[in-house]
Amino acid sequence: MDAIDALRGLVMVFMCLDHTREYFGNLGDNPENLETTTPILFFTRWITHYCAPTFVFLAGLGAWMYGRRVADRGQLSQFLWTRGLWLVFLEFTVVYFGWAFSVRTLPLMFIVIAVIGTSMIVLSLLIYLPYRVLAGLSLAIIGLHNMLDAVTPDQLGAFAPLWVFLHEGGMVYKESFVVGYPLLPWVGVIGAGYCFGPVMELRRPRRRAVCLAVGAGCTLAFLLLRYAGFYGDPSPRVYTSDDTINVLSFLRCTKYPPSLLYLLMTLGPALITLSLLDRETSDRPVAWSPRGILLTFGRVPLFYYVVHLYLIHAASMLTYRVLRGLEISPLVDYSATTIAGEQMPDAYGFSLPAVYAAWACMLLILWPLCAWYGNIKRGRSHWIWSYL
Repeated sequence: MDAIDALRGLVMVFMCLDHTREYFGNLGDNPENLETTTPILFFTRWITHYCAPTFVFLAGLGAWMYGRRVADRGQLSQFLWTRGLWLVFLEFTVVYFGWAFSVRTLPLMFIVIAVIGTSMIVLSLLIYLPYRVLAGLSLAIIGLHNMLDAVTPDQLGAFAPLWVFLHEGGMVYKESFVVGYPLLPWVGVIGAGYCFGPVMELRRPRRRAVCLAVGAGCTLAFLLLRYAGFYGDPSPRVYTSDDTINVLSFLRCTKYPPSLLYLLMTLGPALITLSLLDRETSDRPVAWSPRGILLTFGRVPLFYYVVHLYLIHAASMLTYRVLRGLEISPLVDYSATTIAGEQMPDAYGFSLPAVYAAWACMLLILWPLCAWYGNIKRGRSHWIWSYL
């Protein structure tokens, strides 16, 4: 469906902004530190929160659609666990090297590509559950996992690394492995996406109405729960005399691991956007139109992810070398100096307008590359293309 690809393409554009900020901006300026941030810096980071939940939800939705096409649960299960293993392998090899441009500089990182892959592996087993059971389990995980926040790894002894992997997140094994995306809540999200599949099989007016209603309901639930403040996020709101800080505090929800409020705040508007994108079009969108560009990106997500990472990293190193005479790998060197307690050069970090200019340049380069790859991939029926 074009609407699904367009939504995926939209959040991929936001993702490019986030990674451009990390490599071109000053990571010492924490966008979510209410004492030092600015509204534009905060929302530059905040808008990118929509990426991971939407990716994982659409991965589940795509699994449902693939299963309907092959009409064989065993074949679907095999596809999910093999593709999941492939994504985990890519995370720790090709993607890792794109982040670090080395094989030892950073700890191994269990982040978005790995969690999508691992969630697919888990989903390959869960699809054998009755549909209603899987739907209930997925919603229960999303809604109730914050009840486990009080459990800490220190309380679990030898099972502490497992708890870090499933729920807590953080460093394990002497800072050689970092879990940025604890698995449990993301399994709930991919399961919810899978169970949302029947909605997308409805006739367009009906499915648009359902997407809009569910998205609005999630958004309203976020507003009410966040206002009440009794459950759903371990990060409490801040009350000050500054209304701007109060608004930013209201929206600053926990991503690591993704809280209930974080998921409501992101998936609700994502479903509303899906409803708006799912419209009848008589003509194929022009390639350089906004919708055409989003479709170009959204139809080659894995290619886009890998290429954009290498592109941004290489461009930032070249920019620092040419403009400031620094031979650094910005995100990598920042991480290394932070761990070692050292000081980054004063010339590190460009202004936010420069970050936005670099983001636009990255998108301008990525668009023809994705269009080229999409043309190669289109119409190819060999099984290998479903993994690329």
